[in-house]
Amino acid sequence: MLMHNVKQKCNKHISNRWRNNNKKHIRQQAYSHAVNNYGWDNQKAGEFIQWASAPDNLSMDNLAKLFELRTNANPVVQQKTQEMQNQAQRLSVPKDPSVITGKSEQPRTEEQHFSDALLGR
Repeated sequence: MLMHNVKQKCNKHISNRWRNNNKKHIRQQAYSHAVNNYGWDNQKAGEFIQWASAPDNLSMDNLAKLFELRTNANPVVQQKTQEMQNQAQRLSVPKDPSVITGKSEQPRTEEQHFSDALLGR
């Protein structure tokens, strides 16, 4: 019986240690992912990992809000996007030739006229 209790305690200790090491490894991977893929600085990545690790933050309400953000864009963002697309379309329309400014040819000097005459232009 005593041997059985010792064995259980050892197994529990090993299991807890393995879980803690696994959690640390997962946190380190998430931290690296946040820094490398999102361009966050160390502080922001650390704050995110801490926030995301809290069980209360992984709630059905938060997941539903995230889902809503993904499926129903913010009306303000939609309006700004539409304005930018309209502006880009206005800028891409070619202008009327009467509005386009041209380059005026500089008056030719006597030397240039002489050279043109020699060359038969």
